[in-house]
Amino acid sequence: MDVYLHKRSTLSLDPKILFLKMRFLLFYLTMVLSLASQAQSSFFVAIPQRSMVQLANDHQLQRFEFENCGPLAGRKVDVWLPKGVQEHTPLAVVYAHDGQNLFDPASSYGGESWLLHEAAQKLIDSGKIKPVMIVGIWNSPQRFSEYLPQPAFSGLSAPLIEKLGKERSNQVLSNEYLAWLTLELKPFIDGHFATLGEPENTFILGSSMGGLISSYALSQYPLIFGGAACLSTHWPISLSVNDTAYSGPYRRYLAKHLPRSGNHKLWMDYGTATLDAWYEPHQLAFNKVLLKQAVWRDPKKFRSTKYPDAPHNESAWRTRSAEVLHFLLAP
Repeated sequence: MDVYLHKRSTLSLDPKILFLKMRFLLFYLTMVLSLASQAQSSFFVAIPQRSMVQLANDHQLQRFEFENCGPLAGRKVDVWLPKGVQEHTPLAVVYAHDGQNLFDPASSYGGESWLLHEAAQKLIDSGKIKPVMIVGIWNSPQRFSEYLPQPAFSGLSAPLIEKLGKERSNQVLSNEYLAWLTLELKPFIDGHFATLGEPENTFILGSSMGGLISSYALSQYPLIFGGAACLSTHWPISLSVNDTAYSGPYRRYLAKHLPRSGNHKLWMDYGTATLDAWYEPHQLAFNKVLLKQAVWRDPKKFRSTKYPDAPHNESAWRTRSAEVLHFLLAP
């Protein structure tokens, strides 16, 4: 299959759809103008190099090498397209963090991969989810700084900020990371592949710190993302102390700033083994606040699931990935 697919342009006459599209375009324009006014940030779209990666069972990845990601370090981006879908068919899109761990055991941490594409393919073939492509964004050496939501850090007390800075980092790059993803990467994907670019067909997914940044993306860009999946969300931020004081500011921020339109989806989960054993008090505290909002009481819109004995690793996330995809993408 040719690396680049050309989209077919259609114009819906439904006034509601036209209104949403106009709001979406206005949002993009506002973001571009805002970004252009910031001297410290300069995003530009450079054409990335591309190559093909062969996976088991006749699956392929299209791998793009982004040398620069705005002010951030360059990284690889893997694109998986489902088999058996007619060429040029517009697809829903899932943007997923820690992309090196999603598809290929050869590049995954510890040799364990989510095999997310295999779960998606089975669900597509059985008609349980809409056809979807997956964009796997590799992390960079600044993973912690890029995946840490700005309010999760700035909302901490001065002593906790000092402790966290000594333990991990006091640099926060999440706003820059999400700006690159929405202003450079998504337009690149939409421009070179047949996609359904509206929010109801665009999702974001991640685990651990990737869960934090996925939830933040949904709160910051509700006109771009229609849903987020946050597996084993690393609420404590720290790796040395499990203290709800670390998660409190972000839990409150997120409950306040998540969209309330009733059109968005949010999946959250946690296990009970290894690092996941830390998460239940944080998740339950967040759920208690969020569920005060009637819009999030619909189980088709918000799901918080406990997986007994599940550890904090790719194998565990692989085991429940089909359930996650079905929640986001069921027709």
